[in-house]
Amino acid sequence: MRTWLTPENNKYMLHIELTNLCNAACPICPRYWASTPLTRPGLEPTSITVEQFKQWFSPEFLKTQVQRVMLCGNQGDPFVCKDIIPILEYVTAYLPKNMALITHSNGGVRKPDVWKRAGELLQGSERWYMWFSIDGLRDTNHLYRRNVNWDKLMENVHAFMSTGGSAYWDLLVFKHNEHQVQEIRDLSTQLGFLGTRVKNPDGLFWDNKIQVRGVYDKDGILEHYLESATDPQYINAPANAVRSNIFPSKHIDIPEVRTANFSNDSYDIYEESSISCKSLLKNGSEIMVQCDGLILPCCYIGEIWSSGRTDDAKIQLQHMWDIEKMYLTKNSFSSIMNYFDSTIMSSWNQPDYDSGKCMYCAKICGQDSPIDRLIHTKASYNA
Repeated sequence: MRTWLTPENNKYMLHIELTNLCNAACPICPRYWASTPLTRPGLEPTSITVEQFKQWFSPEFLKTQVQRVMLCGNQGDPFVCKDIIPILEYVTAYLPKNMALITHSNGGVRKPDVWKRAGELLQGSERWYMWFSIDGLRDTNHLYRRNVNWDKLMENVHAFMSTGGSAYWDLLVFKHNEHQVQEIRDLSTQLGFLGTRVKNPDGLFWDNKIQVRGVYDKDGILEHYLESATDPQYINAPANAVRSNIFPSKHIDIPEVRTANFSNDSYDIYEESSISCKSLLKNGSEIMVQCDGLILPCCYIGEIWSSGRTDDAKIQLQHMWDIEKMYLTKNSFSSIMNYFDSTIMSSWNQPDYDSGKCMYCAKICGQDSPIDRLIHTKASYNA
């Protein structure tokens, strides 16, 4: 039986949030308050140091027990972490080149020399690459990626590409930039990107019921609106890619997950669902490591745990788990995996929520969950 302590092939997929700091102020990011650029109350600025990273993930662990490292957070940009380059140098020194190393960034922070070094490190393997989150062109990118200066972004992209670094362009499509998609694809090719991923904004427009969202300044004054795309091909674009290890530069079709209606579905309708954990279905166990050393079983729980909101599912998790047993700062990796197996997995077999069945697991990974209803679609990737 596949578990967190004994994953298939004895290898883990690590989703690591290096920091909860970010240079951008994207309106719907959980680190910000109500679509403003104000950091939500209670968020303590935290970053992983290279010393902590080495302590938590030994060379032998990276060599033998990891099949993917993804540096991407629910709240922060990895390149805001001051130790991003030393951490990349450490990972690339020990992670086998046939294992995946994926890094995400909006590209609008740090100086070009940092990006040149990143480009030098993220090459030599088709499974080592960057995702640049760029949601438009000079006149549109800042409407969602607030505080990202276009000239600085392009300077950093050029610096990364000049070394032969491997990268893909990640594009959220809105009404304000849908007319630019082909121009963006052309620019992506011109700059040397291996491909462009076109997707709709997961979490912004639930099942197309909310077509418009306001974006506000620090004083709560409306700056502009975000509107969903009107072209059907972009309305139906994928929300999140299935975690494939490689995206070839030629046109391909791969399985996708479309936007799921997490906000409007109640927990009650999934109470009797059997749970099939997406983190354990893959060839390995996927876990999320937050910047304070807290390990969570997946990025979905990471999002609800680190967000400022409080609902019944989060309250239940707080009561179900002994959170002190889930910190790498206090416990060994194997002991945390053992705790997951004994606590989280056992909750799935409970008959109902009152008996201890995990609400959020049932909603995300239960039979006929939002994810299950939407997981069998396909999307196109174009170079």
